[in-house]
Amino acid sequence: MADMASRLFLKVQLCNTADTELLQKNILQYFETSVDFQAVLITSYSTAQDILRMTLNLEKLLGKRISVTGKSKWLVFSQTGYVSRHSWLMNSQYDNVAIICDPSDLRRGLRIQTSAYDMLAITTLLYKSYGRQLSFVGTVDQAWNLQLTSDVFPNVKFGFNGRRFIVTTNMWAPYVYRREVNGTFEYYGFCIDLANELSRTLNFSIAFTEPPDGGWGAEIPNSNGSWTGMVGQVVRQEVDMVIAPIGVTGARERVVDFTFAFFYDDSAVIMKKPDPEKSKWRTYIDIFRQEVLMCIAAALILGAVVIMALEKAVTFVYIPSPRVFAKTYAGSFWYLMGAMLNQGGRDLPTSLAGRMFISSWWLFCLVVAGTYSGNLIAVLTVSKDKPPFDTLEEMANQDEYRFGTLGNSMWTTLFETSPRPEFQAIHHKIQGYAAKDPNVLHQDPDVHLSLVKQGGYAYIADKGLFQVGSNIVFKRTE
Repeated sequence: MADMASRLFLKVQLCNTADTELLQKNILQYFETSVDFQAVLITSYSTAQDILRMTLNLEKLLGKRISVTGKSKWLVFSQTGYVSRHSWLMNSQYDNVAIICDPSDLRRGLRIQTSAYDMLAITTLLYKSYGRQLSFVGTVDQAWNLQLTSDVFPNVKFGFNGRRFIVTTNMWAPYVYRREVNGTFEYYGFCIDLANELSRTLNFSIAFTEPPDGGWGAEIPNSNGSWTGMVGQVVRQEVDMVIAPIGVTGARERVVDFTFAFFYDDSAVIMKKPDPEKSKWRTYIDIFRQEVLMCIAAALILGAVVIMALEKAVTFVYIPSPRVFAKTYAGSFWYLMGAMLNQGGRDLPTSLAGRMFISSWWLFCLVVAGTYSGNLIAVLTVSKDKPPFDTLEEMANQDEYRFGTLGNSMWTTLFETSPRPEFQAIHHKIQGYAAKDPNVLHQDPDVHLSLVKQGGYAYIADKGLFQVGSNIVFKRTE
């Protein structure tokens, strides 16, 4: 057999089935470096079953899923022992197992009828409507002629061959919804449609479940690699896969495998619109920013000092007048204030320098008044929603709004482990809020949305979740 394989340019490695330790080492090494595995077992039927059981345990030794049952092909040359329809192999998870044995062993165990001229019978494990059984696919006659009636490993064409996968998911609109029908839960949404299409094309069935703790997946601190939520279910091999809008993070990729992302979304902060009636009295003040108002006030105060000093210091009088410009600070201040409010003044400065300063001041007042009037018309014509903060750093440094996110999610892990100072500040504040109100780390998005509607609360999550109404202000996170 080895010589025949070498002539076909096939790599063959021989191993004694009695040396279980060496056999396990060779198979384990092969699965670590290769995509699939093909083996020929020349032994008794019971020993072949023991080897197949041992190979299933390799995943525990490797510490990862290697798809032993689907990525391997086994050709068993059964020397002794008849094959029973109730044996362990019939209920195993292996997809591609073929057996070559004495036809009499098949007739005793499976009652498969063969010709009296057949030296060997070839059967393969197939999925039937009444269960998994060995089906007759060919023979070897007394002249050593091989006659096949079908493929030796036909299951490779049938995807997962109707296998039942346990799939965990979590509610997250619009990807996964849940409704109760006749006492049972039905799931629907974009991810569920995707799962149904995969099951149809890859030939498997699905049994949906949910994580007991309702979480998505966060590593438990000081727990030696334990995880919560759906990621924890996969790590503990309680489920076969996750089909849900779960975020891809570096920490999660170290313990589970992700498919290619099918959707990209921004993270965002959602909060209730500020009440326009609450700050209506500030409409005329908020036309200019506080810095601009402070500069105008400073110019008014300092301008009064300058004009008063000019009137007292300059002795040259441009035009004598019986009316004397006020040389006190109060008189100078109110003159400039009147010019600012477009009310004018009674007298003009008597000095040339003072009149030049007043001319510049009037020009300054015209520019300010024109800018203010234009902005006021724009504000009264088109309303503008201004969030109370523009960046995550500003959110972390304010106390007007509390904020929170989903517990046991990628956001809690991100804020906890990120070296960025604003993320660390957000993490510490959320922990402080959670000590007083656990709902800020609740795992139900509806709880957070209800807090948002009450006001004074900001919710950090996917932007796609927030398309729920017109009374929501979006602020993209950086």
